[in-house]
Amino acid sequence: MSLRLVCLGRLDRYVLGAFLSAYLICGFAFLLLFVVVDAFAHLDDFLEAGESVAAAIGEHYLVNLPLIFHRIAPALTLAGAMFALSRLRRNNELLPMLAAGIGLYRVLAPVFLAAAALSALMVLDQERLIPWVAERSRRALRYRTSDAVVPPVMVDRAGSVFWAARFRPASAEVESVEVTLAAPGGALTVVARRGAWDAATGRWLLYEGRAIERDGDGNPVVDEDGRARVRRFQGEEAYPLEVQVRPIDIEAQQAELYFLPFGQLVEQWRAQRLPRLRVQMHQRLAYPLSNLVLLLLGLPFVFGRAGGSAFIGLALAVAIGFAYFFMDFFCGSLGAAGLLAPVTAAWLPTAFFSSLGLAVFDGVRT
Repeated sequence: MSLRLVCLGRLDRYVLGAFLSAYLICGFAFLLLFVVVDAFAHLDDFLEAGESVAAAIGEHYLVNLPLIFHRIAPALTLAGAMFALSRLRRNNELLPMLAAGIGLYRVLAPVFLAAAALSALMVLDQERLIPWVAERSRRALRYRTSDAVVPPVMVDRAGSVFWAARFRPASAEVESVEVTLAAPGGALTVVARRGAWDAATGRWLLYEGRAIERDGDGNPVVDEDGRARVRRFQGEEAYPLEVQVRPIDIEAQQAELYFLPFGQLVEQWRAQRLPRLRVQMHQRLAYPLSNLVLLLLGLPFVFGRAGGSAFIGLALAVAIGFAYFFMDFFCGSLGAAGLLAPVTAAWLPTAFFSSLGLAVFDGVRT
């Protein structure tokens, strides 16, 4: 009995080693392909970086490696598992395992355990490394040449309206700002040419503008002499703005939700109550499970063909994986638009394809 357990342990290590070696090879191939395609698509940005093109490319993709891994991890897990098991099957190494009385599910257990560990690594990557990438990228290529974005009109919890013509994430600066603050019996309109976020005080400091008091009808408040109550600030005189809109809130509106840790994503949801934020929260929980879902969908095709080549099976698995991510994107878009409940939009693809994968996997001859 002890000898049998030792053999099983050795087989586990052997299957796991085959998977990890195939995973690393596929990872290098995926990474090389991604870098080549993406570098050509952004070649103009690299040429304008003001330094060696090779150095700029190396710095950019080295910094963004955690982000690249997170995006290709599910497909990489599926490809590594399929190539590893196809090699074992082609070399007639699976048949002796099955003939020895070891079930197929037991043979594949190390692969699924490795996929679960990779899912945990994806969570760690999302929560720790990707936010660091976002901060680091502000000082790297991504914001050097075109760092200005156009933020939307934002309304904070106090009812204040914040608008800026341009926002620069790298320096947390805004240009052409107009803010309307709620005030007793009226409002205060602040217009400035530029502004900057002061992290020490947690406020915006506005420059070169004016603050106008308005009554309940929106008209400027005038003094007894008929002059409007306007405070002007010029040059380097700063006007401290008390508003509940921070740079991170603006970035969250600029497709930067992907870079926020889960806690800050929840904070954004509590502050704004937007459907797309809740969809993002639940997709953040569902996405790591795609590692296991794609294995359930893809591995049956390795054992479903009699030939040694798994090319057709791999093509079918890629097609099903594409269908999974397309459905995930489609449902997420419906949820963000308020046409589908956020929880349903985030979890429906995972629930549907995992059920399909279990049904297909159950039909594999063991």
